[in-house]
Amino acid sequence: MGKYLLTLVIVLGMLIIGFALVGVAIHWTQQTPEEIIKEVNASGSMTDRQADILSKEKTSPEYRGDTSFRLRLTSITDAQAESLSKVEMVHLNRLTSITDAQAESLSKVTFLDLNGLTSLTNAQVKLLSQVDFLDLNGLTSITEEQAESLANVRNLELDGLTQLTDTQAKELGRSNSMSLNGLTSVTNQQAASLSNNTDTLCLNGLTAVTDEQAQSLSRVESGLELNGLKSITDEQAESLGRIEGGGVYETAYLQLNGLTSITDGQAEGLSWVEGGLMLNGLTSITDAQAESLIRVPGLCLDGLASITDEQAKILGNVAPRENRGRSLSLNGLRSITDKQAESLSKLKYLSLEGLFSITDAQAKSLAKIELVSIRGDAFYLIDKYKKP
Repeated sequence: MGKYLLTLVIVLGMLIIGFALVGVAIHWTQQTPEEIIKEVNASGSMTDRQADILSKEKTSPEYRGDTSFRLRLTSITDAQAESLSKVEMVHLNRLTSITDAQAESLSKVTFLDLNGLTSLTNAQVKLLSQVDFLDLNGLTSITEEQAESLANVRNLELDGLTQLTDTQAKELGRSNSMSLNGLTSVTNQQAASLSNNTDTLCLNGLTAVTDEQAQSLSRVESGLELNGLKSITDEQAESLGRIEGGGVYETAYLQLNGLTSITDGQAEGLSWVEGGLMLNGLTSITDAQAESLIRVPGLCLDGLASITDEQAKILGNVAPRENRGRSLSLNGLRSITDKQAESLSKLKYLSLEGLFSITDAQAKSLAKIELVSIRGDAFYLIDKYKKP
C-alpha cells in the first residue's frame, strides 16, 4: 500500500510541475512583445526563450506594433543575438562588448545601434559593415582597416570620434551618409575627402571652417549640417549656398543653426540653396535679408520671436524659382497680426508651432495654405475654414 501511495505522490507531483510549466509557457505566450520588453528592461536580463518569442512575434505578419527592439541589456548570449537578427531594427546601446558570433548575427539587421561599445576588432567591424544603418557613437578611435570596412555602411554614425587621419577620411568618404559630430576640426584634405561622394554629412562639432573647406563641403549631394559654426565669411556663405543636390537628389538642405546673426551679403549667398535652409539661431533679420532668403524653397527661421508686417509680406511672396511649393517655418513666433496672416497665406506650407491661439480672421487667411502645422484648437479653427 505504501508503495502505491508513494507512486501516486510522485505522479501527482509530476502533474503539478507539468501544469506549472504549462502555466509559465501560457504566461509567456499571452504576454505581448511590449510587455516582455518592459519586463526585460526592468530586470536588465533576458532569457534565450524570451528573445526567441520576441523575434517570432515581431516578425509575424499579424503583428501591428513597433517592430523594433529597444533593450537595456548590458550583455546578450549568442543565441539571443541570432534571435534578434531576424528583426529589422535593434537598439542595444548598453552593450559594452560583443563576440564575433554576435557581430555576425547582428550584421543581418537593417538598423542597428551599438553606442555603448567603446572598441571593436577589425573582424567585428567588417561583419557589422553589412548593416545599412549603423550607429557606433561610443567608439573614440578606429583603425584604417576599420575605416575601409565602415565605408560600406550606407548610413553611419561615429559621433565619438574626435579626430581622423587623412587616410581614414578618404575611406569614410565613400559612405553614403555620415555623422561625425565629435570632430572639432578637419583639414582641407579631410573636408574634400569626406564630401567627395557623400549624400549627407553631419559635422556639427566644427566651430569654424576655412574658405577652401566650405567650397569642398558644398559638394555634398543631399544634406550638410554645420550647426556648430558661430560665424561665416561672405565667401563661405556663397560657397555653401551652392549646395544644390545631384544624382538622385533634386535638392539638398543646409543647416547653420549656430549662426546668431548674418550680414545682408551672407543672406544673399545662402539664398541660392536649392532645397532647405535652416537658420534657427537667428533672432532677427533685416528686410533685405528677408528679400534674399525668400528665394530658398524651404526656409526655417524658428529663432525669430517676432516679425514686422513688412517682413511677413516679403516672406509670404512666392519664390522667383517656380519649380516647387514654398515652405516656411516660424515656430518661434508667439503671436501674429491679422495682416501678417494674410501676407503669409500665399505660402504652400507654413509651420507656426509656437502659436497657441489665433483669431477667426487669421484662421480664414491661413486656411488658404495647403498645409499649416499649428497646435491644438488653432488647427481645428483653420480646418473649419478650409474649402471642401
